[in-house]
Amino acid sequence: MWLKRNGRSESTIKSTGFKLRFIAKNIDLDNPDIVKDFISELRSRVSYKTQLVNAYSRYARYFGISWTKPKYRTEEYLFKMPTEERIDSIIANCHLKHALEFTLMKEHGFRPIELHRTILEDIDLDRGIMSVRGAKNGRGRTVQLKQNTHAMLKTYIHKHNITLDDVIFSSPRGMSKAFQRAKKALYEKLGDPEYLKIRLYDLRHFYGTMLYYQTKDLIHVMNMMGHRNIMTTMRYLHVIDFREDQWTCKTAQNIDECSVLIEAGFEYITEMNQIKLFRKRK
Repeated sequence: MWLKRNGRSESTIKSTGFKLRFIAKNIDLDNPDIVKDFISELRSRVSYKTQLVNAYSRYARYFGISWTKPKYRTEEYLFKMPTEERIDSIIANCHLKHALEFTLMKEHGFRPIELHRTILEDIDLDRGIMSVRGAKNGRGRTVQLKQNTHAMLKTYIHKHNITLDDVIFSSPRGMSKAFQRAKKALYEKLGDPEYLKIRLYDLRHFYGTMLYYQTKDLIHVMNMMGHRNIMTTMRYLHVIDFREDQWTCKTAQNIDECSVLIEAGFEYITEMNQIKLFRKRK
């Protein structure tokens, strides 16, 4: 209740509770020096250690515990791009609800928390237009869904009789667990350890990286990712080295065939002998 009275969001409150329970399982929360040592010795990313520190700072402030908050320097992380083929395999290995969530992240760069906060009033089901509220200080945005994703969304909403008062999408934690299950199942089935390296947030990073690669427009990428600071967007400037064998090529002779390929994510390249050439990353 104290966090709520101080304007913290529901997701921040849940996240704080989860992290404090994690610390409490291992050491005494009322001993700040031990807490500091425990966090520093964790084999985790600096970003996660910072989250634990922030969660404990709220606990210490509430209970009047004096401690010096450690400062971790944010590590620069270059995104490791999974192949679209592996991402699509994970999505195909999920039930409809999670397949829809992961597809929306891959195609529009939504954050898990942004999807979780989306309600039926934010979606124009007739036209396939979806709006999300910004999270993590980010901007909200409105997107046009692809035809197949639009159909998937309508099917899911009608199948589960979702009303204006219902939560449409899973919690970020629920999405993360489903993603972990799907990629682990594929690893066990195919014996490909690359699946285990793919993170849920890599779907959002895949979108941002591919959007910059296709448009070379940093401002457009910033707007579509919901960033407020262009320095955040500049992480997507790293060069992608696409080899020849990383592309699937298709041809089209008329508008209908072109439409099908574009809906499937193919990119128009050129025209030869009145045949249009398209390609898509594997």
